[in-house]
Amino acid sequence: MTAAWLKAIDRRDRVTIVPYQAPEGPGRYGLTVEACRQAAWAVTAAGERLRGAAAIEGALDAALGTSIFLSTYRLPGMRWFQDQVYRWVARVRHSLPGIRPYCSAHPEDCAGG
Repeated sequence: MTAAWLKAIDRRDRVTIVPYQAPEGPGRYGLTVEACRQAAWAVTAAGERLRGAAAIEGALDAALGTSIFLSTYRLPGMRWFQDQVYRWVARVRHSLPGIRPYCSAHPEDCAGG
């Protein structure tokens, strides 16, 4: 899931996307740059931090104003399956087609980072 795609389905502007390479990005949410390099993160309105597949599900729920994705993720067996798919995608993401990485698109925000 790309940031552009998430924003496209977020018609009520419920999701704020913060690239981890942006100045003070991870720190303002209690995360480290290294944690963000390893996985996607989502922080809910209640302050719950979601990692990996759970972050994707949480972002989809927030964008669409539902709870179906995280509810499904939390079903027995689904967490394991979705985490496995997430790990595979994370491992091969650099070879998948998509948009340019944040620092390539915004080098002014990434100097020294």
